[in-house]
Amino acid sequence: MESIELFLIICVSMFLVGVIDSVAGGGGLISLPVFLMAGLPPRTAFGTNKVMAFTGNSTASYRFYKQGYFDLKPALILTVSIIAGELAGTGIIFIIPERAIEVLLSVMLPAVALFILLSKKHSITN
Repeated sequence: MESIELFLIICVSMFLVGVIDSVAGGGGLISLPVFLMAGLPPRTAFGTNKVMAFTGNSTASYRFYKQGYFDLKPALILTVSIIAGELAGTGIIFIIPERAIEVLLSVMLPAVALFILLSKKHSITN
């Protein structure tokens, strides 16, 4: 595949990821396979995905905060937990051999996609 075609596929995919992630979350389930398909090594794909998630989440959070949908103090407390989890996950990904990451992703991504597609919709309000 020509590099310009690959670039265009990635750009369109990332636009869709941004829309999906801001509306429902889970955009990483699309972007991570796209990065791997583009030939990025798994750790680079994870890192790129995390940068995208951070910028997208920060932008969406700012807009939701400005619209008055959440209080800042509890959100900042939760942010500390998120940062701790992200640091732990990043540490783990560097301990696991790269080949094992590839195998895990080839099993886990389709399994998660199937779970999402086949699961019944549940609402916390019902």
